[in-house]
Amino acid sequence: MTTPNDRFPFNWDNWPDILPDPEPDPRRDKEKAKEDLFLEWERESLLRDAQIGLPTSQYVLANHHYWGRSGFKKDRREAMTWYRAAAERGFSPARERLIGCLFDGDDGLRDPEEGMRLLRQFAEEGDPWCQAQLAEQLLDGLDCDPDPEKGLWWLRRAAQGGNARYLYALGERLLEGNGCQADPDEGMRRLREAAGQEYLPALYYLAVCLLDGKGCQADPEEGLALLREAAEQEHWIRRELAARLIDGGSCAADPEEGMDILRRAAQEGDPCARCELAKRLMDGGLCGADPEEGRRWLQEAAESWKWEYDVKSLFSKRHINEWFEAAKWVVQKVCRQWCDHSHWIEEKMAAGGVD
Repeated sequence: MTTPNDRFPFNWDNWPDILPDPEPDPRRDKEKAKEDLFLEWERESLLRDAQIGLPTSQYVLANHHYWGRSGFKKDRREAMTWYRAAAERGFSPARERLIGCLFDGDDGLRDPEEGMRLLRQFAEEGDPWCQAQLAEQLLDGLDCDPDPEKGLWWLRRAAQGGNARYLYALGERLLEGNGCQADPDEGMRRLREAAGQEYLPALYYLAVCLLDGKGCQADPEEGLALLREAAEQEHWIRRELAARLIDGGSCAADPEEGMDILRRAAQEGDPCARCELAKRLMDGGLCGADPEEGRRWLQEAAESWKWEYDVKSLFSKRHINEWFEAAKWVVQKVCRQWCDHSHWIEEKMAAGGVD
């Protein structure tokens, strides 16, 4: 079994003790002095621009104070002052950051009442993000009393500009009756408007609704066409498309095409597709068994999961869980020379709990 120390024997914790001290270099010291002088000028310029009212400079200065970067002292109260200044001048990123700190901030920054007051103020000024956020607060009763009627009104206001994100949010709530009175007809109409802009969440959700008859009359043909379109953008949707074609149910089964889609995803390096393909080939079923090819893809899956694999890049928590389930299955089948970066898998292997 490969461990982190086997793959990366260098210990980064003691690297200052390992590397020799650099020899004095007058040219390097001169360049460092120039760099320090430039950074000092940059800080003074940023502060001057922020003080005269440039919202972009105010926002950047606020970020520097919030995180203590670029030579600025970490002072989140000071950061909030500059966030507020930029937000009052209509700078949307500053408004989002300010509202986020007031609802979820630490270091004593949390102030939901002030957050709601500013949300209403900015929403009335026509900021679509604030309108949608205010709608969410009112529909879900977050830090305020639920008010479905007013929340839905604000969400419709946010979607009036045609933004696909807000059209999707409105369509999903109306279709499911999530926090408001369900209206499947309007919900489907809004979802189609968002999907028409090739907004991935809307494409996928509309496809699932049409395939499963969720809130609408089932239309497998259109649902499958939309799912194919969404699958071009995300591997995990491609795997779902393959599964629906192989297993049938919500659409006409086509195991051959489903396996071809799964193979293409596996060939492009998707670890979960390699794992799923191995399972299908080893277990047989509608796609037919081929244990030899299945074991080959299983080894490919094991080799493609590395310590550097960025789980955070996956689409959502649901698909992170899917990734871990696939990894667990691989561990149970092979993994004599591989381990995942989750400790429970390493412990399971060390305890001899694998084949």
